[in-house]
Amino acid sequence: QREFRVRELYNVGDEELRFMRPKRFDLQQAMALMAQKQKQQLAFRMFQQRVMHNEEEDIERCSGFIMHPQSSIRLFWDLVGLGLLAYDFIATPLGLLIQNERFWMSMTGWMINGFWSLDILLNFFTGFYDGTVFVKQLHRIALHYA
Repeated sequence: QREFRVRELYNVGDEELRFMRPKRFDLQQAMALMAQKQKQQLAFRMFQQRVMHNEEEDIERCSGFIMHPQSSIRLFWDLVGLGLLAYDFIATPLGLLIQNERFWMSMTGWMINGFWSLDILLNFFTGFYDGTVFVKQLHRIALHYA
């Protein structure tokens, strides 16, 4: 019945109408495609778990002087640096306006300068990723940050 309505409305011939019919659903092919997708998803999940497990081991294995760049200590240090940077953005322009600098402002400035000096040194003891490989040799870290 649908064919007759299409033929009448659009003046479609039998040959053109044959190509408009939907293809038959192949259950076996659909099941094979679904199984292939499931295998790919499983392989990807297993790969993802291996990568995450290796990264967690790298973070835990950083011993001695070398710190992992994603460790909680490094995150805390970077957040403190962010707070001090925000303070500098506010205090530096105000310091230019104030003629008599107070003692606490001077001491805070020296402490912030000391923090940034320590931050430079800390970078030389923080590992890095070279592609997917975690580097924790001191000479390679020094060359990377130099």
